[in-house]
Amino acid sequence: MTLSREDKVCFESKLAAAIQANPQYFPAVNKMSDNILQLLDSPENRAYILENKLFTDDVMGELFSDTYYGTLDQSLDFCPSQEDMLIAFSQRLSERPVRDLPAVMHLHQLFSQKFYDQLPEKVVKHNDVIRNIDRSKLSMSQRVAIILDSYPHEVTRLKNKVANRIFNNDYFKIPARQKTGNTGQMTDSIGVANPEKCRIQQKTKPHQNILGVFLPTNSKWLEEINTLEQPFLAGPSGHTGSSLLMSVMIGNLSADELKEYVTAVMGLLVGGGYHHVHEVGVIAKRIGIPYQANKHYSYLPEHFLETDAMRELAAEFPQLLIDQNPQPVSSDPWYEPLKSRLLALADNVADKLVYGAAAINELEGSKLIDPGTNRYFMFNSTQTVALATNSTAQISGHSVPALGK
Repeated sequence: MTLSREDKVCFESKLAAAIQANPQYFPAVNKMSDNILQLLDSPENRAYILENKLFTDDVMGELFSDTYYGTLDQSLDFCPSQEDMLIAFSQRLSERPVRDLPAVMHLHQLFSQKFYDQLPEKVVKHNDVIRNIDRSKLSMSQRVAIILDSYPHEVTRLKNKVANRIFNNDYFKIPARQKTGNTGQMTDSIGVANPEKCRIQQKTKPHQNILGVFLPTNSKWLEEINTLEQPFLAGPSGHTGSSLLMSVMIGNLSADELKEYVTAVMGLLVGGGYHHVHEVGVIAKRIGIPYQANKHYSYLPEHFLETDAMRELAAEFPQLLIDQNPQPVSSDPWYEPLKSRLLALADNVADKLVYGAAAINELEGSKLIDPGTNRYFMFNSTQTVALATNSTAQISGHSVPALGK
């Protein structure tokens, strides 16, 4: 049976509810929190945050609000100091087990957008950097960790390259939405499904979603979602881009951990009524997540798919959560030798990049293979980034709206 867009919105809202109710299945979130805490606890960074008052009125407005989603509280009855705010920020990230997944993911996003670029120290010291492994099995996040472990002084230039990898594409170059003048809806529902037609018992904190705030423009995005029969809420997600930029730069997350992290991002953005899954998934694909529209088993973590909540959802929406045409792994005799040759070639390229005696400035044209897209991003001192196809546009930064209002 073909599902309508309304059916898909119902599915997404129930998926977001399952994500929010099961934070224990996303340990990558804790790993990211620990890495952020390491940077916040750095004496140099801590002093900079307090002296320069990075907890601005805008940041405070996002952390304490009755309209934003993923807040620390709905109101503030005293005037906290910068140190008070840093303590509150850190305490929420330190909570184990996670009690409020949207709040934690919102803090991650705020850190990416409001703090990271300003910090004097930007490189996390990892104890689990993987080197002696088949490079084709490393995620973009792991490969960045290897590079920064050897060349920490190149963090800003590498961050610009990763940002370009995520943001320098038609999803963000061409406006996919226009404002309607509406302000969204105050709600305690998860997602934006019609509560009369899509029953979800689980509730969330009251907040203002953006249902009806935007309309799609006559663009390639509109053509894409019409072809794939996807719902529209706000277009390609810049918030996803900023969160995943941090997951690559400081996470040292494996491919499976990146799946966990993207799923948690969906719990915030889809659950809060800010984006639909496809608006998140197409951006996640930029860092190698194997997202496929209408095939949610393609990117969701396997251990999460095996939970009772997801088995129940799969029974209701088998078209979206069960692979109807699983492909057998090839056992042809030519396959393994070819695979071995390709992996050896990948290792050789990666070795030249990661273990070469020269600094990154001397690694002109060295390529870092992106297994998620089978493309390269290249180190070249004359460009902010260059994809091996033809992209040479420069992006100095990125800016996306806050979650709410």
